[in-house]
Amino acid sequence: LIKISLLLFGAYAFLFLDIALAQTSIPQNESSQKRDETRQGAVPFVLDPVTPLPAIPPQPELLSSNISKSSLPSGSKSNPTLTSKSLIRSHVNVEELKTIELDSLGTLDIEKGGFGLNMWRAVSRRKVEILLPKLPVASKSRTMRNLMRRLLLSSATPPEGKPKNLKSSDLIGTRVELLISMGDIPAATNLINKIPSTAHNSRLLRNEIDSLFMRNDNARVCSLVASQIKDVDTAYWQKAHIFCQSLAGEIDKASLGASLLRETGDDDPIFHGLLNQLSGFEKYPVKSLVDPKPLYFAMVRAANVELPMDVTSSNNPAILRTIATSPNARPELRLDAAERAEAMGALNTEVLRQLYAGISFSE
Repeated sequence: LIKISLLLFGAYAFLFLDIALAQTSIPQNESSQKRDETRQGAVPFVLDPVTPLPAIPPQPELLSSNISKSSLPSGSKSNPTLTSKSLIRSHVNVEELKTIELDSLGTLDIEKGGFGLNMWRAVSRRKVEILLPKLPVASKSRTMRNLMRRLLLSSATPPEGKPKNLKSSDLIGTRVELLISMGDIPAATNLINKIPSTAHNSRLLRNEIDSLFMRNDNARVCSLVASQIKDVDTAYWQKAHIFCQSLAGEIDKASLGASLLRETGDDDPIFHGLLNQLSGFEKYPVKSLVDPKPLYFAMVRAANVELPMDVTSSNNPAILRTIATSPNARPELRLDAAERAEAMGALNTEVLRQLYAGISFSE
């Protein structure tokens, strides 16, 4: 009986254990199914796209030669490799600037009609200084004038040798003076402009002032005189300065300067007479002007004084050209001077034609 009871108790215990295991397995299966369903229905988490980094520009290659020797043509040598060290060790050649030869300056090279850089080869400087001032500046031959003009304006190596006269050894000053004497004022002005302002000596400055007076360019004259009067103290520059003061209405200063000139013994009746008329003190009729200076032309024109009859007695092409273009000269004087200046090549033919066109002739 006891054995039968134990067997029945064991069978019931096994049965209850089996039922308990079955009940605990159901929730686990349901929870696993729910987790699976949740995973399937859930929205996946997506990260924001990362902003791409800026592209790094390609770095320059080193200064080196990567060409293999075998790829080079036969007989050629490979260039040495350039590195920063070799560049630092490279040498810089330094040379002093050479002084400009003023006498070599000109406005015409061989392509523009000049005679070339070797124009003075095998010619001594002394010979050039002797012969150059003897050029026939008043020649009526247009061929001769053209040759002289090309000679004086050519850019060329200066002749070798010592100068004949140390005081006037600059050939370019002689060339400017000859061009002015020929009446070719524009060419002389262009040649002066080729010379650096720091190299202008008293001779060149005087030539520049004369050329400006002949062109009736008083504004530039007075500007140049004002900048040089402290350094160049001569009677000519003092007269030009006094003339500019009178043009500016500085009558007291001009009168004082004229008085000081008289005290130094410079008694120039034409200058002082024209200055008095410019200042409004008294009229001064110019009775004779045989060899007029460029300053006189400027003063006569500014004072509105008529040029005398003997002014055309000069055979200087520059003076004749100035008379022909002076409105304060009589028509007959202007025509006489214009015809002679045109024949010498100092005046354009068109100017002569205009003068004739502006004059009425009576029977």
